[in-house]
Amino acid sequence: MYMSSPILSGNLLFGFSHKNKGQFFCLDANTGKTQWVSDPRQGDNAAILQVGQKLMLLKDDGELIVAPVGAKGFEPLRRYKVADSPTWAHPLALEKGIVIKDADSLAFWSF
Repeated sequence: MYMSSPILSGNLLFGFSHKNKGQFFCLDANTGKTQWVSDPRQGDNAAILQVGQKLMLLKDDGELIVAPVGAKGFEPLRRYKVADSPTWAHPLALEKGIVIKDADSLAFWSF
C-alpha cells in the first residue's frame, strides 16, 4: 500500500497496491485471504473513502470511481473525471457531496 491508506468496512479491508502499476484490492481482514483484485495499471496512487455502502476511489489522474462495498469483485458503478490536474490530496466526504483538491483548484461535487 505505497502512499495509500486502506479502509476497513466490517471484516473487509479495501486498499490500493502499487503492484502491477496500481491495483485496487479487497482482503478478508480476519483471514488475510484476497477477495478480489482489480485490473492492473490503475495508476500511481489512489485515495479511498467509504460513503454509506459505496466506495469512493479517487485516482491521482483525476478519475473518481464509485463502487459498492463488497467481497464479490471490483464492480465500478460509475466513473467520473473530476479534475484536469493531479489529485494527490485526500478527498473530503460531506453529507451532500465530496470535496476534491487537485493541483490547480478545489471543487465540491454533490451527490
